[in-house]
Amino acid sequence: LVALSQLIETQGHDLAAFLQGLDQIEKEEWKGQRFDYLLHHLHTASQDPILARVHAACAAIARARVPLLAALAPSFLDRIQTRLRARKRALGLNDFQDMLNLLAERLADDNPSSRLLLATLRQRYRYALIDEFQDTDDVQWFIFSRIFFESRDGHVLTVIGDPKQAIYRFRGADVYTYRRARQAITQQGGGFLRLGKNFRSTQALVDACNALFAPETGFFRSGSDIDGHQAVTCGRPEFALRHTDGRPAPGVVVFDIRPDATADEIRRAHRRRMVDELQRLCFSEEGLVVFDGQKPQRINAGHIFILAFTNQECREVGADLREAGIPHAFFHQAGLFESREAADILDLLRAVVEPQDRRRRARALLTRFFALDLPDLPAFDEADASSTALELLKQWHAIAQTEDFGFLFSNIVAASGIARREVCLNSSERSLTNTLHIFEILQEEAARTHASLRELVEMLGGFINGTRRPPGQNRDLQRLESETQTVQIMTVHAAKGLEADVVFLYGGVEPGRKSSPKVFHDEDGNRVVNLGDLDERQHTLLSQQTEDEESRLLYVALTRARFRMYLPLYPQGAGARKHKGVGARLGPILDRVLADPRTASLFERVPVACPVEPPPPSPVPTPIVLSSWQPPSFSPVVPVEEYRRIASERAGFVVTSYTGVKRQHGGFMVTEGPAETGAAALDQGSLKTTDLGELERGSISGIFLHAIIEEIPLELADTEDASAWLIHPELSQLLDRLARQHDREPRQIPHAARMVHRALFSPVRLGTRLVPGLGRQKPVLRETEFLY
Repeated sequence: LVALSQLIETQGHDLAAFLQGLDQIEKEEWKGQRFDYLLHHLHTASQDPILARVHAACAAIARARVPLLAALAPSFLDRIQTRLRARKRALGLNDFQDMLNLLAERLADDNPSSRLLLATLRQRYRYALIDEFQDTDDVQWFIFSRIFFESRDGHVLTVIGDPKQAIYRFRGADVYTYRRARQAITQQGGGFLRLGKNFRSTQALVDACNALFAPETGFFRSGSDIDGHQAVTCGRPEFALRHTDGRPAPGVVVFDIRPDATADEIRRAHRRRMVDELQRLCFSEEGLVVFDGQKPQRINAGHIFILAFTNQECREVGADLREAGIPHAFFHQAGLFESREAADILDLLRAVVEPQDRRRRARALLTRFFALDLPDLPAFDEADASSTALELLKQWHAIAQTEDFGFLFSNIVAASGIARREVCLNSSERSLTNTLHIFEILQEEAARTHASLRELVEMLGGFINGTRRPPGQNRDLQRLESETQTVQIMTVHAAKGLEADVVFLYGGVEPGRKSSPKVFHDEDGNRVVNLGDLDERQHTLLSQQTEDEESRLLYVALTRARFRMYLPLYPQGAGARKHKGVGARLGPILDRVLADPRTASLFERVPVACPVEPPPPSPVPTPIVLSSWQPPSFSPVVPVEEYRRIASERAGFVVTSYTGVKRQHGGFMVTEGPAETGAAALDQGSLKTTDLGELERGSISGIFLHAIIEEIPLELADTEDASAWLIHPELSQLLDRLARQHDREPRQIPHAARMVHRALFSPVRLGTRLVPGLGRQKPVLRETEFLY
């Protein structure tokens, strides 16, 4: 009470300071018990009238109190959104959500322009067929509702959706919008067709899934937004899975992992058993054959998916498959610029830009391009200036000065030996694929933006730390390592809409990270974003909706297979070791169907011993040996010249620039020298006069002028003539800075100012119009029509 009283007295006038102090009191004075402790003890003594008043006052504070973040968010949110809209409008940018919001706002208005837009869209489009409708949101549904559903002119709207597959809540998808739309359509007399046939899977898999999703298993929570699962029938009875000896093979195999252990030990035992099964399927004579009405096919690596719940779990599986020599690839794996290869390229290029910087050189030598380790660095110190590593850095620095980045990056790959080491010594091409991919993106950006190497380094640093995004869609996705048949590893979210003959499910033993803020829907279906603590009712709603989301995620995972599915039966655990992840939720359901004689025959149960010892580490060559390693020489059957001819004929397109072509061929370069002023320049006295104040001709002066145009504030630069720039404090400082940056003399600044002023503010004739200077034009954002 004393601490609370002092806080009110000192910070009661400042809401933010008061809330921050209240948080601190709860943590330090009340040991995290919040107001509950205080109110409980005051309530027991509330017979005293004074304490009763204190209790009422504390209860009022507790009711009104919100976390500091929740108090600040409404104030900052409007300002941030307003500033973001203004910035995008000034730059002429729209993101995908902007396109939806702008259209929805226009359709919501009741003015002649909006009515014309609605009539135009209705005239153009008579039918709408919307797939994956369970992943819609309020804005999208409003747009289609206005155009089609509210029309009385014969427009037809058909939506296809499965609420059991609504797994993209974190992206803004709202299954509650789907439910409201479905209810509105059916109430207005719309037809409702339930799709009851499965055309993907075998009869055995369909029967097993019907058993797992049956209401008595509790797969979907009673009272959830799933109105019970209705059993489906098999639409492809000719589908079958058999052993190579012709025996029928069960559709579902359950890896029964026992006894209980830690989450790490459970996952390790599961991975070990998966590896054994994959080797049997892919490499042994005891494989499986699929019959799909066409030619029977033996299961190989290209027929197999491994689904996990997190990227970390995908990496765990990939490491074990790589150790076992099983060909695999990560499907649409994001994080190209979070990879080790991106960090190595950044360290290397920083050293190429500044090879004289000893710290940057040391970091570059520790990358995979040189394959050195800390104990090896003294051997490559400055004293050994003739070392291969330092010579390479100097060579790449010289190439970088020409800005021929295609040649620079290919030379780095070839001269460093990284391609040979990765291909010959690694069982996976992931590292080399990422390296070449990043170099390709940097080369494209250099051609698109005419950036220098230093600017490319800054750009790559922004991609890595998240302050910048590579242009285009999916540019952060890692490419497939090769086009050979490989096991595909992916998250369940990435597998949505895909299918494979054989699917392994892995992971989900531990609960996912708790998100903040907490997002859920209230009893009326309204979306709630909670920045503070939840009361009992809110906590129940969030828990139920999280459970529903996990059930839907499991449903998607269990419906990807065509012929066989491998499921883990994780031990349930108890106490502190109780496993609560998405995958662990499958355990009680499997226990129920395996215990029922009517459904047990649909599953093959395979015991898996747990824990297992981790595999011994593989021997790694010492770095100093690796750095000098070369692949064994061979005698080519085809002459080297023939290889070169084939490589030249089949080479892809080269992205370059006109300047790059000129430099590559060593011609068309304008030499630095005094500006020519016509015949007067032939006179020595005239040359002397112009040489004093005029810019020298050449590329450096051109870049200097471009820099002025890019940076000068147009609203300040719009003066009668350029002489005003030289006495304006801000403009004169800008000109001085740019002149020093581009190594131009101070006496040349007035000439540069006159040239830029003339370029920006001289009248320009555009057709029949006379524009009073490009620098005086206001930014114009034209309305653009987007068709999906």
